[in-house]
Amino acid sequence: MSKKPRSVQVSIRVGRASKEAARVYASAHGLSDYEVWRRASERGLSELVSGQSDITRGSDQAVLDAIAELLTAVKRLERLADRNLHVAAAAYSYARHGALRSDPDRSKTNVEITDQADVVYRRQRELSK
Repeated sequence: MSKKPRSVQVSIRVGRASKEAARVYASAHGLSDYEVWRRASERGLSELVSGQSDITRGSDQAVLDAIAELLTAVKRLERLADRNLHVAAAAYSYARHGALRSDPDRSKTNVEITDQADVVYRRQRELSK
């Protein structure tokens, strides 16, 4: 038969706000004030022992904030790139239409324009890497 761990009594002073918060939590979860304080002390102690201090949580929050800023910037860049692609496509279509309107050999001109556009596109993709 294993022995039950012995309990010890510890007394601490807490602020009124903490006492009220514990009371509200206890009534909301159907717990006694004693049980809330027991759980709070065990959970707090385990965080202290595991190294999860307020400083660590603060730096974790800073990392999360930085990631959120990066994601926002990436979304903004994606929208900008999409708009630029649209403008480039519109310029290509306009130039193509103008070139083909007065050309008697439209199919040859169309192939040349498409080939040139592909070369420019590939060059820009390589420069962006």
